[in-house]
Amino acid sequence: MCEQKGVVRLARELDHIIALDNGGLDFDRDNGENRQGLCVECHAEKTRRDLGHKERPAIGADGFHL
Repeated sequence: MCEQKGVVRLARELDHIIALDNGGLDFDRDNGENRQGLCVECHAEKTRRDLGHKERPAIGADGFHL
């Protein structure tokens, strides 16, 4: 995910490409590996999406959306 943003970061967390909560497996006989390394920030972002949570808008010091 970092590479797609043009950023290079150390992958520190193991992520299931198809989340276990959404029926993913560690290894799928038909599709192969279902795991990838992600940085902490990208893993948190993907986990929120996988669980159906909406992204929280960034709020500036003045209390308005950035």
